[in-house]
Amino acid sequence: MPRNQLQRMVFAFITVVITVHAYVFYSLYVINGNVLMQMNGTGSVLAAWLYYAYYAGFHIMTLLANWLKLICLNFPFAYFTQLFFIQPMVRTVFKALFRKDIEARAKDAEHFGAESPLMSQSLP
Repeated sequence: MPRNQLQRMVFAFITVVITVHAYVFYSLYVINGNVLMQMNGTGSVLAAWLYYAYYAGFHIMTLLANWLKLICLNFPFAYFTQLFFIQPMVRTVFKALFRKDIEARAKDAEHFGAESPLMSQSLP
């Protein structure tokens, strides 16, 4: 998809923005969704997304145990959202932003044939 440094940076930026928001909201809900709703008297976690559970205290073993638990809970969510939601969305946004460049490349490929001169060279 991305062909130059600007396009790579835009693609990465879009991916990061969407991914970070999805994972932060999911992690907040997994960690303390019910507590947040009870503390704030809301029916949804999205009204209380700025809060984090520092009320539980701090201990390094508790931190490591909670971190491992969060990894186990987040992996399936991260894998499937990246595969079926985030990357298709990022590619759609990227194609919309760089539509003219993609169309120009398609015309060039059509004009010069399906095979690029670089692709016809054999690798050592």
